[in-house]
Amino acid sequence: MAAQEGSLQQSGEVQQTGPVDEHAAPIAKPAPLGEARAEQPVEVPPPPPVPVSRGVPAEVLALDTTMPARVSELLACRLQIATDRRVRVEDVPASSVLMRWTVEPGGGVTGAETVAQRRTDPEVLSCVRRKMESWVFIRAPGGEPLAVEQTLKFD
Repeated sequence: MAAQEGSLQQSGEVQQTGPVDEHAAPIAKPAPLGEARAEQPVEVPPPPPVPVSRGVPAEVLALDTTMPARVSELLACRLQIATDRRVRVEDVPASSVLMRWTVEPGGGVTGAETVAQRRTDPEVLSCVRRKMESWVFIRAPGGEPLAVEQTLKFD
């Protein structure tokens, strides 16, 4: 066997072993060293748009560019409650919650309200409301209070 390996290395030839596939595409040979190959331009598609967390409406996103992160924090309420109860996340019912709040001219949130549109654990509703009440938005001074409504979907 060592003799065969030596002869293959010296001759540089590779022999076909096994059946030949007549329908296989030919293997392209690389260009010899020192010879320039004509490169085909490669078109790189544009990157996909950045997804917005769970359908944050444009008017809500306009309040603050961190709204997707805020919504993700709200979605974590279900996980927090499941962890506290030592149960699976699926065992804490949470489907769809209507959230309403008012952004005051100073940026603070008042009147935070959560309404279960479908079966949702009351502790999830409370957690979402508490987190909403802690939000502070950047607002132009002297503006009017802004009432906001958004649906949060857990599934």
